[in-house]
Formats: sequence, C-alpha cells, structure tokens
Amino acid sequence: MKKILSIFLMILLLLSSCKTKKQVQQPSYFPQKLTTEKVIEQLNALDNIQTAEIKKMNIYLKMKDREFNVTSSMTIKKDSAINISIQPFFGMELFKLEITPNNIFIFDKVNQTYYTTDFQYLNLRTGLGIDFYHLQALLTNRYFCLARQKDIACSILAQNNHKISFGFDNETLMQTMSINPDFNITEILLVDKINNLSFNALHENFSLINGIIFPRQITYMLKGQKHLSSAKITIDRVKFNQQVEFIPTDTRRYKKGSFDQLFKK
Repeated sequence: MKKILSIFLMILLLLSSCKTKKQVQQPSYFPQKLTTEKVIEQLNALDNIQTAEIKKMNIYLKMKDREFNVTSSMTIKKDSAINISIQPFFGMELFKLEITPNNIFIFDKVNQTYYTTDFQYLNLRTGLGIDFYHLQALLTNRYFCLARQKDIACSILAQNNHKISFGFDNETLMQTMSINPDFNITEILLVDKINNLSFNALHENFSLINGIIFPRQITYMLKGQKHLSSAKITIDRVKFNQQVEFIPTDTRRYKKGSFDQLFKK
C-alpha cells in the first residue's frame, strides 16, 4: 500500500461513457511558419475544458523493482478543485487526493490517516515551481509555461512542417513541449537542473470526446538521481463540461500524518 501511495506523489509532482468519440486524424504538416504569439494564441484557443470527469483510468505503475496495476478516477473543475481516487481492488477506494489552489490533501483510507500540504512545500523539494494551475493544465493536456516573470517566457525553440518545439531553457530549469499540426501537445519535458530531476509526459491516441480533443493514453515518467518511476495511463470513460460535484472529505474522521514521513515511504 505504501508503494501505491508513493506513486500518488509521483503523479502529483509531475500529478461515464462518451456520447461522441472518434479517433482524430492528425494534419500531416503546419500550413505556414508560425510566430510564438500565434502558437500561444492557438494553444489558448483549445483551453476549453471547464470540467472533466474521468470515470475509469487503468494505470500500470513501475517503481524501482515493483510493477502493478491500479484503477483510478479523476474529477476536475477548472481553477477550483482536482479529485483523484485510487481503487486497487474491486472498486474499493483506498486512497484519495483532494487538491485546490491553496491545499493538497491525501487520504489513506486503509490506515484512517490524512496528510496535508501545499504547492510551496512541493516546490521546495523539487524546484519545478508548479502550482495548481500548472497541474490542472498538465492533467488536461493544455498549455502552461513554468518560466518565472524575470525569465524569457516560453517561445518557439525549433520548428519544421510536422512539429513545433516550444518552451524555455535557463540555468536552473528547462521546459519543452512538442506540438503537432493540430496544436495538440504530444510531449512535455520538465528538468530541474539543480536537483537533477526530470519529468516527462507523453500523450497519444487523441480522440474527439464531447467536442474536446483529448489523449486516451498518457505516460508519465519521473527520473531522479537514483530511480526511474513511470505510470502508463489508459483512459476508458470520460466526459467533459458537464456538472460535477465536489464534497470535501471530513478530516475529523482521520488522524493527521506527517507529510515529511510520507515522502520517505
């Protein structure tokens, strides 16, 4: 169980049936050479997810010398909340994440323990500078840029007829995104140069679902100085822009645990 909970953290650091579903035919080339401003305009035009409810995700996890499968679900309300539930056995919820712009809660229902922290704590440990809005964009395959205000913002790094490489690179942090001619983000690479930590996200099998283009297969990889962990996610059932309900878990039913100790598990 501790291994499953540790994978929860890996994804964090990084983290009903569909009425309309069809495979998206990708354009083979960009029609013209684009400017940075035009690329950002096109990416922002696709930021059209107000809510997402993924009823079933199958996750194949690899961590150190362990491999196992779990089932999960996720609900997102834009700029408000992200809930992720892990159900390893027979649909029984064992772990739950409740994330808001200000707080992160992890509930271990097996041991009746909860852990709470914020993004500032996570960034002190990773150096990536991720906040709620970056995580929200990462989980919904939308555009974000980690460049600090004093840095040069994200821009075109390279481009050809089939792919645009977009992002920034400085002495402490690098972010690159691969963008296809349909302006889907097919790959994201984040590198914390100070802590020698890298996070990679691959997005594949894009489909049109309720008017939203979304990948049905996602792979996350987290590489540190000593270990490589990965999570391969296959999305089975998802719907977008429909009413969702969030009921915060009552922490009074749980004892409080140490987030520092959680990282060491």
